[in-house]
Amino acid sequence: MSLLTPPDTFGIVEKGLLRSNIFSATSFSFIKSLSLKSCLLLSPEPCSRTLSAFLDDCGTRLVHLGAHSTSTPKSLGWRPVSEELIKDGLEFILDKANYPIIVMCTSGNHETGVFVGCLRKLQRWNFNSIVVEYRSFAGNKARYANEQFIELFDLDLVTLPANQPTWFLDQQRMLAEEEEEEDALRSLRTSTTDKLASAISTASLPSTTSLPSALVWRRVSASRAHPGPQDSPPYTRRLSNVSVRSNLYQSHSTPPDSPDASPSDPSGGIV
Repeated sequence: MSLLTPPDTFGIVEKGLLRSNIFSATSFSFIKSLSLKSCLLLSPEPCSRTLSAFLDDCGTRLVHLGAHSTSTPKSLGWRPVSEELIKDGLEFILDKANYPIIVMCTSGNHETGVFVGCLRKLQRWNFNSIVVEYRSFAGNKARYANEQFIELFDLDLVTLPANQPTWFLDQQRMLAEEEEEEDALRSLRTSTTDKLASAISTASLPSTTSLPSALVWRRVSASRAHPGPQDSPPYTRRLSNVSVRSNLYQSHSTPPDSPDASPSDPSGGIV
């Protein structure tokens, strides 16, 4: 049994979608065991005859997108690759008819890293997660321009093929379901908040004007049945005060030894 040696920057992107640097003869046995249908080469450098012959023997179709790019270093400016290269590559790997696929460039970090980063953006990954994955493969060869290209890449350039791979369809369906759940929760929170605000604005303390008439009549009847001193008629209070003053006058004006004197009660009144 021969030893299988994967390429230096080999990795699994998705089911049936792999990434790597341009591998040497030491990895031929490992690559042959993958039964690849397509090999997408992103580097502009020509493929070696040895590699081309090996892919032909394996029945693997070589698609050299990098060699067909019309961009020049001057036209690219700060951009590490062209949008056309990434667009064509994404549309190629999103066609189920080309699977299984391996995506390669010379180092496995430069064009391939940018390409996979743009795929992750198409999959709606968080940008921080995209950068972490990119740097995990690039290591100390990571370039800020590559990360900036991923961040600014326009996804509207990509036209999704009709025959998309299963893993991509499943992810899109899950994203759609999550968005529907978030919209439903957002609508529920908005409705609950509106109802609560309406209830608070219309609430008021109970008063006699808002109480039933029967309950108001009971309150009035109770106050009439048990009047307090402040509720007594004014002429009744005046008569009561005159009687008290008269009694006090009589008790003080009669001599104690007079036979007409009558014992007074402790409160000063006449018994």
